[in-house]
Amino acid sequence: MMGKNHKGALLVITDRASLHTRIKNLNGKTSDVVSVAIIKKISNSSYDLHTLTFDNDKVFTDHQVIGKELDVDTYFT
Repeated sequence: MMGKNHKGALLVITDRASLHTRIKNLNGKTSDVVSVAIIKKISNSSYDLHTLTFDNDKVFTDHQVIGKELDVDTYFT
């Protein structure tokens, strides 16, 4: 999620089944920044994760790295 005039960004992760949502303030909108934030945020989760579905955005180009690190299958909308 981008802020006004593309200044600032938030990572929003929502569990489809429970609608539990996690939000993290990002220091940039590059694939490196986003993938590290996703891995950190989900690694601290108590949920058993099986899949991740990403929006069709270029910041998710590291989806294979995220999937491998978290041992999940990744998909796009």
